[in-house]
Amino acid sequence: MEQMSSPVLLEHLFRRQAGRIVSSLAGLLGSKHLQLAEDAVQEAMLRAAQRWPFQGVPENPDYFERSIVGEEISVWHVQAAIAATYAKAESWETIDWRAILEHYDQLMEMTGSPVVALNRAVAVIKVHGAEAALAALAPVADHPAVRGYHLLPAVRGRVLAELGQFAEAEAAFSAALACDCTEPEKRFLRKQMELVRG
Repeated sequence: MEQMSSPVLLEHLFRRQAGRIVSSLAGLLGSKHLQLAEDAVQEAMLRAAQRWPFQGVPENPDYFERSIVGEEISVWHVQAAIAATYAKAESWETIDWRAILEHYDQLMEMTGSPVVALNRAVAVIKVHGAEAALAALAPVADHPAVRGYHLLPAVRGRVLAELGQFAEAEAAFSAALACDCTEPEKRFLRKQMELVRG
């Protein structure tokens, strides 16, 4: 595609490509997921509108369409479905956690990633409760890819707090604070520690 400014390119993608992208994505996900396909494409377009003027246009912006061609659903499709499910919820309370969990189950089958397993555990607690979430965290607890990752003990702390194990939860939040994380994340973790101390 010839070089265009980001606003012109976004307009081109939205007017000329969005319908075709939605159609291809709905074809892969099934027609009953048409709304999800539309939401995912709109979310991608919105992110492009927010980022491209500042970060520059990607070398090949036609990736929007190419990323969804093919016979199989890719990791990118599932991640887009997760993002769209969050995006269409009006509030935290209205998130469709069962749909989120189904998508994470699919992503786990595709990747086996310990980071995906960690994110999946958050959905597990919402759908099946804290005991199930604790069990979901166990296989990744010692994985080298998440060793030192503050979200592992932070999620464990949240689960333990849900189970009423407040001393253990406080220790988990303390372990999360000892990991490399940003100042806002540290403030959040300190707040969680205060909550479990009662």
